[in-house]
Amino acid sequence: LQRLVENFPQEVVPFALQLAATLARQFGSAETSNNSERMSAESTLSTIISVLQACAGLQRAEDPREQQRRCALFASLAEPLLPVVLHSLQAEGVAFLEDGLQVLAHLTAFCASPIPDNLWEPLPRIFQAVCGGSTESHPLPLILQNGWAHDHMSSMLEPLLNYVGRGPVDVILQSCDCAQMIFGIVRKVVQIGGLGAEQEAAAAADLEAALFAYATPPAADAWLGPYLCEFWTRLSGETGTHQLRRSLLVALATLLWYNPELFLRCADEKGFSTQIFEVWMQKISAVQRRDHRKVTMLAFLQLFRLGCTQALPPNVAAGLPHLMQQVALQSNQLIRLRKGSAPEPVDHGDSGSEDAVPNGGGPELEQILHKLQTAPEPDEDEDSEASDELEDLEEGKIVDFEAQRPSRLVAVEELLLLRQMLREAPAPMQQQVNTWIGGKLPAWLLELDAAIASNP
Repeated sequence: LQRLVENFPQEVVPFALQLAATLARQFGSAETSNNSERMSAESTLSTIISVLQACAGLQRAEDPREQQRRCALFASLAEPLLPVVLHSLQAEGVAFLEDGLQVLAHLTAFCASPIPDNLWEPLPRIFQAVCGGSTESHPLPLILQNGWAHDHMSSMLEPLLNYVGRGPVDVILQSCDCAQMIFGIVRKVVQIGGLGAEQEAAAAADLEAALFAYATPPAADAWLGPYLCEFWTRLSGETGTHQLRRSLLVALATLLWYNPELFLRCADEKGFSTQIFEVWMQKISAVQRRDHRKVTMLAFLQLFRLGCTQALPPNVAAGLPHLMQQVALQSNQLIRLRKGSAPEPVDHGDSGSEDAVPNGGGPELEQILHKLQTAPEPDEDEDSEASDELEDLEEGKIVDFEAQRPSRLVAVEELLLLRQMLREAPAPMQQQVNTWIGGKLPAWLLELDAAIASNP
């Protein structure tokens, strides 16, 4: 049956609801304590996922009527498949957890937005699986009081991102319970130490970044301080893998882009407003991918905007030259990626940073850019290689969940914004920027003009 579904996906769609209901009943009747029946149940779940993948495809992706039909189909599929998902989120269903989460990811990605009420039922179960805590309707034995599935955060990420992005995010933020559950999940997982746990901690940071990428200020203001403290605590400690460093830096950049004034105020109140930018510059080589460079540059531009009005705290203003050198470097790489003259860069560890800006002012921008373009690739450590392989697999995945939940960042044209801010900056600030980047401001603006003209 699974081969038929995979080979004839369009032919299966008209019968998807009947197929899903039959397969769900088959899964529910399996005696999973029996090894052979457990394997049969796993096979049934795989077939359900193949059916959902077939239903997710659109022959005419831009046709709104076809999109509406797909939403209606997935709303119907939720009824027979939700019990399967809920079973996988119980401790006794942990063997099916990853597949159950895949089912939930499809249901929440392709249903209508706002997500229907019945599809919110798994969210408290996910929270309980990660954080524990008995409830009247779902009591837990003592051994499971602290949760049992925090090491599955990477698998939970897609459905959780769907809740945040397609909920929509206002549903999360306006519900104290939902917002507290998301924060509780992130806080627990991001602070778990050990090399094997860092991939899960990175996924938790990615979830937080999404929350602030979707939220419009001041909707998430109440949560910025708590999240900032959690991520600074982890970033200032041991971050063994480039994947975790990258996710933490992207999370911080998203917070800063969301509300820079509140970010700086919270950091100052907690006493780390200077240290956070020092550590950021030390670890910034972890930021390599185009979307990560984009949000990093947008975050630093928020500081530049405040600097233009002399609204930066003195300790942060002192670092503005280095931040603007970083903006220049990030924009150069973004232009190269747009042109296709450079492949999507591979993330690197902290050592041998191509992007690091010397603390003492350093060489002129032209020399820094030449180093960027000609430096040989350093050897990757094992965790970097593993992470990049996983990301390559994600890029080639059958279903693109991310396309179903575009964030506010997608609509921001970063090079246009950069050019506008540089041109509209007060004359004294323009002179300072020109000095900071070695007298290359006119050339930088011309380069931005050419890049924007070639990608209208």
